[in-house]
Amino acid sequence: MENLRGGTLPLPKSNHVVLYTTTAAAAAVIALVAYGHHCYSEWYALGEGGVPRTVRGWLRNVAAHLVARRDIRAVPAPYERINKNKNKNKNKNKKGTEAGHEEPTTTIALSAREEEIYDVHSRASFLSSPSPSPSHPSSSSSASLPSPSSSWAPVSLPSQDQDQDQDQDQDQEQDQGHASLQPLPQRDTPRPTVPTTVFPQRQTTETASEATVARQVAYLRAVAAANPRLFAMQASGLESPKFKALWIRAEDEDEDEEKEEKKKKKNNNNKDGGRLVLDPKAVKWLPKAARGEIAHVHLEGSGHACLSLVDAAEVVRRGWGERHMLAGVDDILPWGYVLLYAPRAGREDDWAVWERIVLAAARVVARSAGFRGVVVAPGSGSEGR
Repeated sequence: MENLRGGTLPLPKSNHVVLYTTTAAAAAVIALVAYGHHCYSEWYALGEGGVPRTVRGWLRNVAAHLVARRDIRAVPAPYERINKNKNKNKNKNKKGTEAGHEEPTTTIALSAREEEIYDVHSRASFLSSPSPSPSHPSSSSSASLPSPSSSWAPVSLPSQDQDQDQDQDQDQEQDQGHASLQPLPQRDTPRPTVPTTVFPQRQTTETASEATVARQVAYLRAVAAANPRLFAMQASGLESPKFKALWIRAEDEDEDEEKEEKKKKKNNNNKDGGRLVLDPKAVKWLPKAARGEIAHVHLEGSGHACLSLVDAAEVVRRGWGERHMLAGVDDILPWGYVLLYAPRAGREDDWAVWERIVLAAARVVARSAGFRGVVVAPGSGSEGR
C-alpha cells in the first residue's frame, strides 16, 4: 500500500531481464560497429586492390578469410615434401674417419587436380645466377652460368632447333626438381609488416618512395621493350586495372587469312623474322581472368609476381616475399603467386634480387605459353630482337 501511495510500482523480474538483455545487446552492437569501422578504416588505408574500395569490397575481403590460408610464410612450402635420405659420406674428415650424414631432398607434392594444372615448366627453376663480382670471380664449376644481365634460357630446357617430340621428352625428363635452381641470398633483416587482409595484400613498413616505384615500373617496361614480340604492358587483371602489369603479348583478332597464316608459322615461331604465336590460355596454372599476367607493382613498392613452384618456394625461404593468402586455394590463385617486398632504400643488392625474380616470372610464364626461345634481359645489348 505504501508503494501505491508513493506512486511507484515494483517492476516484475521478467522486465528486469528484458532491460538487462537489451542493454547488453545494444552495447555489443555498438562495440561491433566500432570495431568494424576501425577494421574498415585500416583496410581502406591500404589503397587500391583487387576489390572495390567500398563497403561491399571490404565485406568481400572479410568473407575471403573463410578460405584464406595462414601458412603464407611456411618453409617448406605447403606443396613441398622433405625427404631425408641416409647417405654415407665416403670422404674422410680431418680425423681420418668416415662421416655419415643425412642429405634431405625436396620434391614437389601436388594433389591430383593440381597435377593436371601445373605443367612441367611450372615445376622448374628460372632464377638465373647473379653476376660474379670482379673481386670474387666465379669458379670453373659455375663460370658457364649466365648472369641476369645477359640473354638467358634455362639450361634444363631444349634448344629451339630440336623437333617437337624431342622437346616434350627432354622437358619431361629435365624440367622437374631443383637441379637448375640458383639460390637467392638470404634477406638480412626481418620481414616488413604485412597486414592480414586478403584483398589487398600490402606491406606497411619499409615502404618505397615514389622514385623507387617509378624505377620498378620502368624495369617492367624495359623487360617488355627488350622483348617486344613477347611481352607488353597493360592493365592488371589480378589487381586494380589502375596498375600496369607485364603480360605475355596475346595475338590480336585478325582476318581469317591472317589467322591461317599464323597457324602455318606456329611450328617455326622462334625463328628470326617470324612472328611469335603464343597461347596465354595454355598457362593453366594462372587464373582464367589473367592468364598471361606476369608481374605488377603497387603504390607502396611491393608487388606480385607469378613464379614457378620452385622459385616461389625459394623467394619465401630466403625472406624476399610471401605467398598470397589465396595462393593454392582451389583455382583462385596459383601456389606461385607471391608478394615481393619493396627494395629497401639504398640497397642495390635488393634491386639485383628483385630483378632476378621478375625475370624468372617472365621466363616461366613465357615458357608455359609455348615460347621456346631466349627471354632477353634489359641492358644485355640484345633488346628488340
